[in-house]
Amino acid sequence: MYVVEPNLSLHILHYAKKHRRIALCRRENRVIRNHVELPLLDKTDPASRIQAYGRMTRIHTLVSHRPSNLLNCEMENITLCSITGIRLFIIGCILTSITNFPAAFTHTSVNSAVLKIEEYLNNSFSGRFRPLETHEISLIKSGINTIWYVGQVVGAFLSPYICDNWGRKPAYVISTVVMAAACGMQMIASLTSFAEIFVIGRVITSVFSPLSDAALILYLQEISPSSYRGTMSSLFSTGYAIMCLIGMLLGHEDILGKATSYSGNTQ
Repeated sequence: MYVVEPNLSLHILHYAKKHRRIALCRRENRVIRNHVELPLLDKTDPASRIQAYGRMTRIHTLVSHRPSNLLNCEMENITLCSITGIRLFIIGCILTSITNFPAAFTHTSVNSAVLKIEEYLNNSFSGRFRPLETHEISLIKSGINTIWYVGQVVGAFLSPYICDNWGRKPAYVISTVVMAAACGMQMIASLTSFAEIFVIGRVITSVFSPLSDAALILYLQEISPSSYRGTMSSLFSTGYAIMCLIGMLLGHEDILGKATSYSGNTQ
């Protein structure tokens, strides 16, 4: 008399029916498609029962602990012109814009608004201490530009640990939120006479920028089918270049104004 183990069979059948995915059982060389071909058990043959139970356990392990295998077949059928492909592409564009705008804008706008940065630094120190000499302004401005790369080195060492231990999504959310707050600090600094707030906000942005970059690249590769995974990964560099261009344009006087809100004591 042949019977089927009820618990495992019902669990596997329910999973396959609910998700309607294709799972490849490599060791058994069988395909599970909307149903599972379960081995039959012979109550009178203990060896057959143990062998069949082991086969069902391997199928159960495949379905329960390797969900990515269930999605491979359907993911391979996704093309860039399909609805799902277009949706993934739009999501990738949005994510890369959110990720690259804080870093690219703060990195290029400083170089575009050179005269206004020098004026802001001079007014900031003149109101609290004394007017700065030309070489002192150049030294401070060079330090503001250089500190960006120092912060990126620190962030590059922290990125692998955070992405591997906390996950890609938490790492991406944390880095994006912190960078947005740091950009807010730089905006507040332009309203006050404290240039130190501007420098601190720039340092924080530079530290968390590599983390958001690494998390975004990994996430784009994980959600993309292998057929156009390279296209999705290239969105990051393309988005950074576009955001840098936007930062250069917004740094001009005719677009965002001719001066900072803080004018200081120019006497």
